Amino acid sequence: MPYQNGDTSCEYECINKEESFTKYYCKPHSMLILSQAKEIQFELMTNGPMMVGLTVYEDFMNYERGIYSYTTGESVGGHAIKLLGWGHEEESGDLYWIC
Repeated sequence: MPYQNGDTSCEYECINKEESFTKYYCKPHSMLILSQAKEIQFELMTNGPMMVGLTVYEDFMNYERGIYSYTTGESVGGHAIKLLGWGHEEESGDLYWIC
């Protein structure tokens, strides 16, 4: 789904409005804070997709497709995303994350 800013209203509705929702919690000591690419790659290979945080900058609002790379602007907040994998650019060999 393309990015939508906070001014966009939610278009989705629950099928059964009477049904309650379930909150999920992390088990104690199950949350990891990883910052090294090799650690993150190992965690993805071992346990699959993970939720991560992304600092969003002003230029992200113009992102359409491909590999996002910060170019300009101030930080406008954070965004939770699901990290699925990684790859390397063909020409430069630079690491990128698939989210």
